[in-house]
Amino acid sequence: MSPVSVEYSSPEGNRTVAVLRLDDGKANAFNPATLDALARSLDEIDQSDAHALVIAGRTGFFSGGLDLKALPHLPTAEKREVLTRFGEVLLRVFMFRAPTVAAVTGHAIAGGALLALATDVRFGADLPARFGVTEIAIGLPVPSFGVLLAKAALAPPALVEIMLHARVLTLREAHARGAFLGLYPEAAVVDAAAAYAAELARLHGPAYAATKHLLWDAELERIRGGLADEVVRFIDLFEARFPMDPRGDAARG
Repeated sequence: MSPVSVEYSSPEGNRTVAVLRLDDGKANAFNPATLDALARSLDEIDQSDAHALVIAGRTGFFSGGLDLKALPHLPTAEKREVLTRFGEVLLRVFMFRAPTVAAVTGHAIAGGALLALATDVRFGADLPARFGVTEIAIGLPVPSFGVLLAKAALAPPALVEIMLHARVLTLREAHARGAFLGLYPEAAVVDAAAAYAAELARLHGPAYAATKHLLWDAELERIRGGLADEVVRFIDLFEARFPMDPRGDAARG
């Protein structure tokens, strides 16, 4: 079963909203199969008549980020491919042609938090779940594409706390810092995100897409131009930080 599914709704009087759901039955970690499924789903939605996009997780988990159980076991070239693919998927969400809303249904850590930040607006479940970008805490810099997403979504005090200080917040704390537009009961958060997306779907699509490009194309050109070299440096640091021991396990030092 695919870890990604897509459904469409057209509330009475509103344009079509696509809801992309992540559910691998575990932490919704990003590995090659998940990233490929995400890319295919975004292709499908992009070619549909959807005028807004909701990205939701499963109950209790939005996403735990990159799969750190699988990633250390991959050859260096494949690690680079995974990180490049991850950046491309996040930037594709960030620059999606229509309004995007995250329904953060639970924990959103590291790359999972970055996926949430890639959307235009975030709603969270009112749960004791965690939200944070933890790369610096494990000795890795946040990639440039992640910095762009955070700068677009977070006000300066929260930006420093979440990105530089690598503080993991509860969803309530993140909401208090402006990372979320609202918190809802666990069973209602996806519906709340879809209802808000339906409102945004009324916006003029071509004008929306054009303005998004005016806002971010210069930054994107810089980031994409240096992405290949940055991925090499990041994976070199990752392999130094998480070397394989003789038993084939990733050392956690």
